Amino acid sequence: MIGIILGLGSDIIDIARIDALISRFGKRFIVKIFTPAEIAAFRGGAYYAKRYAAKEAFLKALGTGFAKGIKWHDMEILNDELGKPVMNVYGNAKKIMDNLASGQAHINVSLSDTSTIAFAVVVISK
Repeated sequence: MIGIILGLGSDIIDIARIDALISRFGKRFIVKIFTPAEIAAFRGGAYYAKRYAAKEAFLKALGTGFAKGIKWHDMEILNDELGKPVMNVYGNAKKIMDNLASGQAHINVSLSDTSTIAFAVVVISK
């Protein structure tokens, strides 16, 4: 459900860029960027690239980037029982988002990919 839109963000990334970072830094990169639940739900392919793009899109929708103490693990993208992506936010990201909404906010996230590109759109609404 979307009520009043408080923020909109999108991000596009070359999947090969994320694959190269994983090849270069291995598990250290994955553990730094993704939560344990995201890592446990890994499905291969563009999985990490889409989630990376969604986290970047959320930061754009929030309007802060990584300012104000937001960390990679403050954002988590999992799938519900039907496969729909769901974003959970924690810590400073949640505080800033709820402050923006003057209460509890809602997040809609959409993920897409081709063989080379991952794309995400995030809408924060009240």
